Amino acid sequence: MITFLIDTLTRAGGVMEPGSPVLKTFLNIEKRFVFIDFRSVEEAYAMIQLDGIRFNGVNLRIRWTDDYEKLGPIKPRRPVP
Repeated sequence: MITFLIDTLTRAGGVMEPGSPVLKTFLNIEKRFVFIDFRSVEEAYAMIQLDGIRFNGVNLRIRWTDDYEKLGPIKPRRPVP
C-alpha cells in the first residue's frame, strides 16, 4: 500500500524533491490503519489531497493525526500541485 501511495503521489506531482517523501511508517493490521511520516509538510499535505483514493477495492481515508488537527490549518511553504 505504501508503494502504491508514493507512486500515486509522484504521478500527481506531489513529491517536491527527488527520492522517497516517506521517512517512516507504522502499520497496525489489527486496527486497519497506517501512520506515515513525511519529510515535508508540503508532501504530507499533497497526500491528504488523495483522500478517498481506491486501493484493492477499498476507498482509503487519508487524514492528519489528532495532534496535527489541534494545531489548526497548516499552510504549505511551497505550492502543492
